[in-house]
Amino acid sequence: TLWTLVNPFYTREEFLEVSQQHMELVGEAWWLLVRPSPAALPIEMWPVRPDRIKPVINTQAFISGYVYRIGNEDIPLEKGEVVFMRRPSPTSAYRGMGVVQALLPDLDADYQASRWQNAFFRNSAQPGGIIEVTQQLTEDDFRRMVSRWREQHQGVGNAHRIAILEYG
Repeated sequence: TLWTLVNPFYTREEFLEVSQQHMELVGEAWWLLVRPSPAALPIEMWPVRPDRIKPVINTQAFISGYVYRIGNEDIPLEKGEVVFMRRPSPTSAYRGMGVVQALLPDLDADYQASRWQNAFFRNSAQPGGIIEVTQQLTEDDFRRMVSRWREQHQGVGNAHRIAILEYG
């Protein structure tokens, strides 16, 4: 009966989809069990966001309970009120790690490499050398020179063009 109607707001399919998303993204799925009394069977199950719950670590019992945080309020939960499923984490015996989290360093490196490549092709108005002038440039001359350089050499379409500078 509980699997047919897990709670008044979720169908079984929605409940399982939310749980699966949590498991895939962060390697943890948390369910809150609602019981009419501590010894009774559950009458409702609720998926809990993994970022809002944490185990209470205990040296004797490993985990002695849980704390659910909503807003600024901490709600203590007994072990029997929570079902906690997790994929193993190499960094914590108490938390899980999802596939996405395990890939984050590589994904971030790919993202940063892509940003660098984009910036290189958009902004590579880098000369293959240095332009040295024999006299000090006025502010206007300097701005004009920089503006002309960017106009003629910045961007993918202008890459590797030959530069000709007057009085340079």
